[in-house]
Amino acid sequence: MTLGNSSTLTLSGGADDTVVLRVDGALRLGSGAKIVLASGLTPADVVIVDEGGITSWGSSTTVNGTILSAGTCTIGSGVTINGAVLCGENFTVGANARVSSLPAFAVSVPSACYLDPSKLARRRSRPQ
Repeated sequence: MTLGNSSTLTLSGGADDTVVLRVDGALRLGSGAKIVLASGLTPADVVIVDEGGITSWGSSTTVNGTILSAGTCTIGSGVTINGAVLCGENFTVGANARVSSLPAFAVSVPSACYLDPSKLARRRSRPQ
């Protein structure tokens, strides 16, 4: 999936919905690209499963949700993440990246592990 420079992808759903976006191949986000939420969705309601790694994530990008990536993640400078990013391989973050809402962290996942997106569709309970 590729979002060009200054592009916006809007994910809509109700306050009780969960959105799972499965990306076959690499996730590429141009500078200034945004993944925004509408109609009551929060970053805790969105999971983006990326099979090919984040090969390019431009500067000043905004992402809402949790990204699970099987490959290497290269995040540009000045990025805002409202959620979390988990990468199966190397994780590189540019200067002045900002994380809010959920913690961001990197974990190493052995290559023998299989990322089963169907397990991600379960509804998480919201903190009170």
